Order: sequence, then structure tokens, then C-alpha cells
Amino acid sequence: MPDFRFDHLMGLDACDALTQTLAQLSDQPVPEKIERQRAQLQDAMVDTHYQTGFARVALALDPDHLSRRCSRN
Repeated sequence: MPDFRFDHLMGLDACDALTQTLAQLSDQPVPEKIERQRAQLQDAMVDTHYQTGFARVALALDPDHLSRRCSRN
């Protein structure tokens, strides 16, 4: 059995990588429900990025969680 590892599952790119990996492993297309939910999330992100794009936010987290949340990778 092949081993697949992901650094994180935050953001569309990382979730798309997981979804595509699962689809390839199962030899099945990505279910329509998942595609629809992704499109809804993307629409919501586009609709709200003008309000949240320049917002200032304070985070109180453990250092390891904070570095993962604030990295641009």
C-alpha cells in the first residue's frame, strides 16, 4: 500500500490534493457532492475576501499552531 503524506489540510490547494489522491486510489471520480461543496466554499471565500482581506486579526495559539496558521506556504 502506498504511503501519502500531507503537510496540512488547510486551504483549497491542500484539500484538492487530498481529494485527488483519494480519487486516484479508488479509481473513482470525485463525487459531485464534494465538487459542489468546494464550489460553494470558493464562492463564499470570493464574496467575503473584500471584507476580511485587510482585516487585522489577533491570534492566541501555541507556537507550533501559530507558525502553521501564519505561514504562507
